[in-house]
Amino acid sequence: AGLLRAVALTEEQFAGEPNFEAIAVASGHTSRTLARLFAAEMGMTWREVLRRIRIIRAIEELSTSDKKVTTVALDVGYSSVAAFNSAFRELTGKTPVEFRNSLRA
Repeated sequence: AGLLRAVALTEEQFAGEPNFEAIAVASGHTSRTLARLFAAEMGMTWREVLRRIRIIRAIEELSTSDKKVTTVALDVGYSSVAAFNSAFRELTGKTPVEFRNSLRA
């Protein structure tokens, strides 16, 4: 239940600056124990889970709005468009612009 709570808190806070230690405490774990749970149960770190949540939300926004990529990047918690583009490409194989254009082709 603690891991599910941690994921839910991460999803609630994804657009801001979620704090891993605070999420660990709120989910009833030490940060070390929670880090182990993420690795064991999800096969990835908390940061990787946060990045996936952010990119999934970005895909939703790019698919359903005409917001500029910069606006979407900021909306999902990235302060740098370059970091957003890099994370987006790493997970989807496309830049945000290429992704959006592929929807309209």
